[in-house]
Amino acid sequence: MVAWRLPLMSETEPSLPGPSAPVTPRLYSPRVLAGYTALAGFPVGAILLGFNDVRRGRRRLGWSLVASAVLLFVVSAIHGSLGLEPGNLPFRHLGLNVFLALGLWKQEADRFCHAPQAGATAARWWPPLLVLLTCLLLYGVALLAFGV
Repeated sequence: MVAWRLPLMSETEPSLPGPSAPVTPRLYSPRVLAGYTALAGFPVGAILLGFNDVRRGRRRLGWSLVASAVLLFVVSAIHGSLGLEPGNLPFRHLGLNVFLALGLWKQEADRFCHAPQAGATAARWWPPLLVLLTCLLLYGVALLAFGV
């Protein structure tokens, strides 16, 4: 007679992986924030600053900043597509963008300087550029489709 037994749990299921390394937040540097703010406008810089706050653990502040900046960006897009005067919105002016960029850079410089001590690393600069270019492309297609 052949002895038959149930396989042990460790024989049927793969072992669970050991403790993994803690996830380190990837933060946008003050130069990246200032560059996007100066070239693309305050809403884009504020979105990136909001992502930094979310990654630092200040979720409520970060997501509210992101939501406010997205709303401002959408209002700007609608305002521009209606053919209204684009100069009415303050972040359309390059001089003001540079001023706001310097403000964001100053605000983020100290916190980013201490971030490596907390285990944070610098995020790549180009993914927000791809998202921004995609949004601009979709905006242009929408303008062509609606004949505005």
